[in-house]
Parts: sequence; C-alpha cells; structure tokens
Amino acid sequence: MIGCLNCVNSSVCLACGDGYAVDTVNLNCTLCNNTLTGCVLCNSTTICTSCSSIYYLSSNACLSCQSISNCITCTSSTVCTSCNSDYYLDATFKCTTCTTISGCFTCLNSTACIGCVNGYYLNTTSLSCSRCSPNCA
Repeated sequence: MIGCLNCVNSSVCLACGDGYAVDTVNLNCTLCNNTLTGCVLCNSTTICTSCSSIYYLSSNACLSCQSISNCITCTSSTVCTSCNSDYYLDATFKCTTCTTISGCFTCLNSTACIGCVNGYYLNTTSLSCSRCSPNCA
C-alpha cells in the first residue's frame, strides 16, 4: 500500500509515512492534502501539523495566505513573509505597493527600487528609477 509503514495485511494499514494519514474508515493511507487542503504533514485525516508555504496552520487546518492582500507566503492571518513582485514587505508584515516610488515596478522597501517600468531605467547607485530620454529608441 502506498504510504503505509506498518500493515496487518495487504489492505489494512496501522501507520503511514510523512504526508499520509490512516483513513479510519478504509484503514489505508491517504495523502494529507486529499482531505486537508494545503496540508503536507498530518496526524489524521482531520488534523494537520504542517502546511505548504502558501498556507498557514490554524486550529489543525491550513488557511490561505491570500487573506492578506498581495501576500504569497505567511505564518499567520496577520504576518506575511513574502509579497507579489510589485509589492514589498513593510515593517508591519503587510504588503505595500512599489508604485510610491516613481517608475518602480519591483522594490525592496519604500525607498529602494530594483526594477523599473517601461520608459524608466534603474539607477543602481541610488536604487531609484529615472525616466528615459525622449530621444531614446
């Protein structure tokens, strides 16, 4: 049986490996993610112990980081750890837009840009975007 570590016979499993849990109805191993969305490790088909990076663990279940605006990965409903490319992680663990920096598309913080929108170029010394010359082709 897939995922089974300790079995009684070819169809009854007593213990499963990482990423699996014993289905108490069928007595076989089922993937944690089959019954618990976003779950990568579980103690049973109803109790998750670890979630994939785009989810956070809350009361034995995985909840989506998308509840935090423009957040990709998080550790709770209020703490984001990475943001979409046109946002940066601020001091309060929220995602803030890079558009506060003129011409900026990708930034490290509220003053440091690392990627500019079309029509701008990156000044690598000041980490700011400057408008291209009108004569630039």
